[in-house]
Amino acid sequence: MTSTKRPHVVLEDMAANSAPFRSTQRAPRSCIPCSTRKVKCDKSEPCLTCVRRGESASCIRETVLIRGEPKKWQESTGNPPQVEDLRRENEQLRDELRKPKSGQLSHSTPSTPRGPRNSHSLENSDSIEDALWDSIRFKAVPSGSTIGSWEEAVLPSRSASDHLIAYDRTWNCWVHYAVEYPQFQQECDAFMDALESGQALESYDHHWKAVYFSVLCAALLMMEEEEATCLVASEHVDMDVSSLCRNWYDAAIFSLHRADFMRVPHIGTVQCIAVLGMCFNNLGDAELCRHMWNIALRIAQKLGLNTPRSEHAGSLGTEAQHRLWWTLTICEWLGVPHEPTSLEEVDFEVPLPRPHVTTRNGGKTVVDPAHYHVFMARTSIVYNRFCQSLQRSPLSSENVVRAADEELALVIDTLPDHLQPELEAHGRIREPELSEPWIKWQRFDITLVLLHHRIRINRTLQRHWLSSPGEFAWARTVCVQSALDIIWISRNWDQPVSMRKQWALSFHLFVAAILLLREWQSSLDGRSLEYKEAIEAGLSILEQVQSHNAIARHAVRILKENMYVTF
Repeated sequence: MTSTKRPHVVLEDMAANSAPFRSTQRAPRSCIPCSTRKVKCDKSEPCLTCVRRGESASCIRETVLIRGEPKKWQESTGNPPQVEDLRRENEQLRDELRKPKSGQLSHSTPSTPRGPRNSHSLENSDSIEDALWDSIRFKAVPSGSTIGSWEEAVLPSRSASDHLIAYDRTWNCWVHYAVEYPQFQQECDAFMDALESGQALESYDHHWKAVYFSVLCAALLMMEEEEATCLVASEHVDMDVSSLCRNWYDAAIFSLHRADFMRVPHIGTVQCIAVLGMCFNNLGDAELCRHMWNIALRIAQKLGLNTPRSEHAGSLGTEAQHRLWWTLTICEWLGVPHEPTSLEEVDFEVPLPRPHVTTRNGGKTVVDPAHYHVFMARTSIVYNRFCQSLQRSPLSSENVVRAADEELALVIDTLPDHLQPELEAHGRIREPELSEPWIKWQRFDITLVLLHHRIRINRTLQRHWLSSPGEFAWARTVCVQSALDIIWISRNWDQPVSMRKQWALSFHLFVAAILLLREWQSSLDGRSLEYKEAIEAGLSILEQVQSHNAIARHAVRILKENMYVTF
């Protein structure tokens, strides 16, 4: 009789009948092919790695002996957990998080939670934030590169390449400042000419290809969904938008490895990593992001980008060098999760970016997007000085917090009119947006960055106000109102969801929501309903973008877990 079993079921039965089994405490979740090849397995069935290799049928789990009984992972999981089981497990995990790590003193302060369901104690905001990054590190690790040879890299058509480069020039280049226009556009044209004339992709400069593929990836990743889908469809590739993004992301890193970037200091490595800074966290590669950023900083210093003028920066002009260096500095000092930095102000002598002042026919001044870069640089200086001061004088935290908050206010004063957050309601800045659509996005992002860092600075005193209600009420008020404003602005912004795909925007919402969750639990001000509605609004926005970035995806899960306990 012909067997009616599916192929992978037959293989499972074959594995179960093979003996002897090895003894272990827990059935492995990784499949046998991934374990044998010693590659990452995403634990799904079949896993993504086996699917990509065309070996879905052989994606099975090992049968092992657990307390003398043969089991494999599916069998060892038992019945689906009930609500009480999940609640009990959550409480156990929270108890573990509250315990001080080995070699560290506990900084948690007991507090009496108030409000609905006060039998549960929510961790402080820092603990939940740490849980987000731990989740991304250990649960969102990409399952290996999709590129093992140049033949696997997807090359765009000339028209698609032009479209993506034009998008980068309008929307992305003033975030990463890794390339100079129109020079980079000319280099892309020369690259396409070389390919059309028969030059092999493998023979083209590896460092330049790393920059090129990183720009393609970032552009497609940030592009509006409808525009990106149409562009991918026009290429007639058997991929969706996310798969093509991943292909170009992996192609950029593959190019770096082929360039031997760890041994050969080159400006192309710094440029590539600066661009990929927009992509790492969206794609769930937070750990690689940290390593790569350290490499970029070291190479940049080796090349002299930390000086007023480097002779080893390729064709980058002096101002372009300054802007690239500040991109690295901004992301180092404002990086999350925050870690002690090895980059100090005394380590470099690079002036702030200088926005160009140009005029069109008729004498109208053209707005330079570099004002946004200057703002981010100034904010990074304030926050880095705050962190350093807090480390040097922990007992003077109140004065340090007040000083940093005042410095942020001075940063706002340095903003040009078209970026002033409060001006939007007065309609005074609509005209520039007609010709420069990115102005509205810059102003929106600047507002959220300011509010976010007011939270991060004033939240330093959170453990004090939680243990002694009424103490540092001014800092608590700043945090609560900033969190409510972040969610309100995000909720009422008139841009489509596809314009909110950047991981940082999701992180701002997450930080605001977890602070309000903690306030909800200990609320004595009668604003519990307001906090609850704001948290749910923030969660709703994160759910809309969770398919676009890993930060939002993990933030949604963690918020729901804590909302279940709190509400």
